[in-house]
Amino acid sequence: MKNSVRINCALCDCEITNETDSKEHIIPQAIGGRLKVKGFICKDCNNKKGGSWDAELASQLNFFNLFFGVTRENGNAPSQQVNNILGDDLLLRSDGTYTIFKPVYEKSYHDSIQQVSIKAANKKQLKQIVDRAKKDFPNADFDTPFNQAKVTEDYSNKVLKTSFEFIEDKESGKSVIKSCLALAAYYDIKPQIFSVGLEYLKNDYKPCFGYFYERDLVLNRPSDTIFHCIAITGNNELGKLFGYIEYFGIHRIVAILSDSYDGQNFTHVYAIDLVSSKNLEIEVNLLLSEKDIEDIYNNTQLYNRSIYKAFEQIMPIIQAKNNKKRADNLFDIALKYAWDNCGAKEGELLTEEHLKKMSALCAEKFFQLWNK
Repeated sequence: MKNSVRINCALCDCEITNETDSKEHIIPQAIGGRLKVKGFICKDCNNKKGGSWDAELASQLNFFNLFFGVTRENGNAPSQQVNNILGDDLLLRSDGTYTIFKPVYEKSYHDSIQQVSIKAANKKQLKQIVDRAKKDFPNADFDTPFNQAKVTEDYSNKVLKTSFEFIEDKESGKSVIKSCLALAAYYDIKPQIFSVGLEYLKNDYKPCFGYFYERDLVLNRPSDTIFHCIAITGNNELGKLFGYIEYFGIHRIVAILSDSYDGQNFTHVYAIDLVSSKNLEIEVNLLLSEKDIEDIYNNTQLYNRSIYKAFEQIMPIIQAKNNKKRADNLFDIALKYAWDNCGAKEGELLTEEHLKKMSALCAEKFFQLWNK
């Protein structure tokens, strides 16, 4: 950074030097962002706002992180309790798989004989419960069933129930606006021109953004990809600076970042594929009418049916993803079953007869599980 050019932190106005500069993610890395910008905010603001604004945003969007298997630069998204349509408590993990939320240790009587039922998420957890059972029943044999315990997979009734949480509170809302200003800084646009956005970030002003579903502002939306997108537009005819924020294809937000813009027209867009983490060439049209702007400020579109259009666009992508994940998991189970039952011994070379039997067993087991 050149010492002759003074750059101030967009949030606290302190001078940014080589010692105080930071690499700020334009889209928070907690939800899969990769692109960073320097010369935008200082280290102190980066740490504080990342620990509050971005953390709250990530918490609200954590289910989607897990559901879509978003990869992050630093660590995995935390596992989260979910429920299926039968009301079962499950734990959704960072790899998109499920396990039981709590271990089961139940004691019951059948024909005057006491029985014990144990379920656990893994072998270590099972061992802990078995040790507890041994204390309760010192004369019972728990070692034999423990050694014979097997991992079971259940792919039925995995339809999840979840709620759609809107990004409206002060903390997560400020993360959204900060991302718009970070993109501007990436393109060497001074954050100071985003007067409305800065006022919202620095003070407890009314939010300068709202959800927008009246029409799709993404002109070339891919039909098979879930992505994040940040876009900023300067429109001197309207005297406005707009921002567009889309997370997971569902959260579609428009921000009014300035209402007194008189510079050159521009548009900049950053979009990232959530599966591959590759940048996407996305076009966003932020040509808005006065009624659009009024609706945005009043957040009126949260209360009409246009929001379902966004869900209709992404549901086929979600269904295809779930089908592929289920098929991959079932194939692994079927292949192991075929190997265990094809007649080949460990270390033995597979014969043509073994391979034919494996192929038949694998196909039979796969379709049996798929149709379960």
